[in-house]
Amino acid sequence: MLLVFEKLDSPKERNVRKYLAQHAADGKLEALIENDTLLQGLVDESGEDQKELVASDSTALPGLPSLTIIRRILTNDLSEDVDKAMKRNLAVYERKLKLHQKQMQLEIEDTIRSEGNHIILTLLSGAHDLIKDKVRRFL
Repeated sequence: MLLVFEKLDSPKERNVRKYLAQHAADGKLEALIENDTLLQGLVDESGEDQKELVASDSTALPGLPSLTIIRRILTNDLSEDVDKAMKRNLAVYERKLKLHQKQMQLEIEDTIRSEGNHIILTLLSGAHDLIKDKVRRFL
């Protein structure tokens, strides 16, 4: 299953994974996060704008260095329980899925209706459509 997700990764995500594999000691991301140089390299590899990352943290105090804020964001993300995050996002996902299903259903119904009308018009058409005189065409 993990291989499927890896194939869906963007080039930026692949670069970040490669950077983490090279610089995270024994897979311990905490050491990488605590090192300013490595953390800056991680941000650079991700292609994210530091200002946008800092702005995304509503609890950030003005005047804190951007790496400190990014470090706190990453630490919070790493300490978050995956099951809790999945449960929290499940309701949003289900709403989006239902909306998407409804849109698909409407699209399919519209296509079926359009194709049905096309078939009926094709079946009703014939040589009488070529007659230009309205009176004779009606007969």
